[in-house]
Amino acid sequence: MKTVVIGKSGQLAKAFRILNPDYIFLGRADVNVFCRNSIDSTLKSLNVRNIINSSAYTLVDKAEKEIEQAYALNFLAVRNLAEFAALNKIGLVHISSDYVFRGDSVKPIKAYERHQPINVYGLSKSAGENAVFRYPNERACVIRTSWLYSNMSTNFVTKMLALMKTQQTLKVVEDQVGTPTSVWSLARACNIALCKNLNGKTNFTDAGHCSWYEFALKIREFGIKYNILGNAAEIEPILSNKFNSLAKRPKYSVLDKSEIENKFGVVPRHWKEELEIVIKKLTKEDKEL
Repeated sequence: MKTVVIGKSGQLAKAFRILNPDYIFLGRADVNVFCRNSIDSTLKSLNVRNIINSSAYTLVDKAEKEIEQAYALNFLAVRNLAEFAALNKIGLVHISSDYVFRGDSVKPIKAYERHQPINVYGLSKSAGENAVFRYPNERACVIRTSWLYSNMSTNFVTKMLALMKTQQTLKVVEDQVGTPTSVWSLARACNIALCKNLNGKTNFTDAGHCSWYEFALKIREFGIKYNILGNAAEIEPILSNKFNSLAKRPKYSVLDKSEIENKFGVVPRHWKEELEIVIKKLTKEDKEL
C-alpha cells in the first residue's frame, strides 16, 4: 500500500525518507493542501492508501502575529486531508503537539485530557486535531509529541551546538519541563501506528523528562564527548519570565504514553539515549552548524 508523507522538507519527513525510501513525499510544489481539488487529483492519481501529515506551522512566537498563516497550515490543510481520507477510506496519521494543553499539570498528561492551549500555535494545533475527527474514519489517528529535534534541519539541538561554538555563555530556561523527542523515534512510532491501524488520539515522546536547561547541558556534554565542540559556552539557567518571547509556553508538558505503550507495544528509549544517538549522527555527515 502506498504511503504518502505530506511536508517533505521537514525534519520528520527527512527521517522517513531514510527509514522508508518507498514512501512518496509531497511538498508545496506537488500538492496544494489548501485546495480539495488538488488533494483529490494528486492523491487519487498516486493510488494512496495511507497519509502521514508531517507538515505544520511551528513558529510559536511568530504565530502570535501570523494567526492566519498558522491556522491555514495547522487547521485548514488538516481538515482537507482528513475529509479526503475519510471519504476514500484512507489511513491518516496526523502529528500534533503538547502545546494543545495548558501546561500547568504536575503529572504526565493523558491522551484524552481536555485541550486548553495558551498561545496561538497551540490553538491552531488543537483546531487541527479536532478537524481530524470531524469526518468518521476508523483509520485516522493523531499522534501528539513534544520538543522534536534531529541531526537534520534547524532545531533546538543544532541551534544550541552552533551557539555553543561562538558564545561564551548561554542562558536557557529552567522552569519549563517536557520531553525531548528524536524524529527517528517518532517516525518509528508512526510506522507502527500505520501497521496496526491505530485510531483516535495518542501521545508519543521519548522516555523521561527534563527542563530546557537540563536538555542544553546534556547537548553540551555529548557535543564535547564526540568532538563537535571544543571550548563550549557555559550554560546558565534563567526563568521564563526573564526571557523575551511573544508567546506563552507551557510550564509542564510531559505526555503520558501508557496507551501507545500498553496497546501497541511502542516502548520509547530514554531521551538521553536518543540524544546521544543523534549527536553521534552529526559526527558522520555534513551539518548546518
